[in-house]
Amino acid sequence: MTVQTMSDELLISSYHNAVKLNINDNFIELLYSEIERRNIQHLLPHGQSR
Repeated sequence: MTVQTMSDELLISSYHNAVKLNINDNFIELLYSEIERRNIQHLLPHGQSR
């Protein structure tokens, strides 16, 4: 599975968990860039955008 093939829900959940667990910044940036590409930032929990 690639970031591009993840469902919106899985992508948002993965981003949330990556930030919460302070996983590698490059991975977090990769997830966020896909969120931006899909224009679904509004699905992020309040205050969790970059």
